[in-house]
Amino acid sequence: MSKTISVKAVRKKKHSRKLTVEEFTALAKKIQIDPFESLRFLGKTANFSLLFSAGARTFANSSLNQLKPEEAKNMVEQLGLRALQKQLISNEKVSGEEMKDAYFLDRMTLASFIREEFRKAYKGLVTLADKRREEAYKNGYVRCVHGAVRRLPEMKLQGKHNKGDKELYTLFSIAINSPVQNFENVIVSYYSGVRLWEWLLENDMKTFIFNFVHDSIDLYLHKDEASEVLSKLKEFAEEQRPEYEGVIPTVSGVVSDYYGKGEIWEEGSPMKEFL
Repeated sequence: MSKTISVKAVRKKKHSRKLTVEEFTALAKKIQIDPFESLRFLGKTANFSLLFSAGARTFANSSLNQLKPEEAKNMVEQLGLRALQKQLISNEKVSGEEMKDAYFLDRMTLASFIREEFRKAYKGLVTLADKRREEAYKNGYVRCVHGAVRRLPEMKLQGKHNKGDKELYTLFSIAINSPVQNFENVIVSYYSGVRLWEWLLENDMKTFIFNFVHDSIDLYLHKDEASEVLSKLKEFAEEQRPEYEGVIPTVSGVVSDYYGKGEIWEEGSPMKEFL
């Protein structure tokens, strides 16, 4: 695991460098946030929001509004982003009313910073998003890796993307999202789901699959078969495939005991306890 986290630290001498894990942990404690929970939260929101080309304003309002005002303020201060905030105001990226809202300004500043760092770190994703957008504008559809087609005729008919048009922005997100969702659905459904289904039938198991949703498989799991079935699922799901290009897949899940303990969706014990 890398010993550094790509967060800029600005000192009095006005230069920046990367923080070590230890320094970031100390900084997080100083501004009263849980370092690893915050890293996980910011990492997930950045990846899912920015992967689908969310703008700074959308990111600030849909994800970073989960930060408390004091947390947002402290993060802006500790990361030395007040100059960026002034730049956003001078460039009229925020309205007059928004300038009166310190909490929004801090979220908008953090969102702009994270978005720019994300785009620098994952240039390939930005390039892919641009290619998907241009494909949709040119053809009125995007073609997924495994051949599925998502038709978006409105993008072809209405021309270049207008950032002020919410409908086109939504279609743009769909153009990026569809190939990703289809890829993971094909991979999970066939390499894990179908193979597990066939194995369950061949071995006359009482467990059965009742649902597929994107990258998840839902089972009615017979208690006497839990360990054997989940071990086989893990085997199928984590088997290396050419499409993964070296990425190591992992599987996790929750086992809920509705009839014995009254546990419902997402309640219960981690899958790993049955392996």
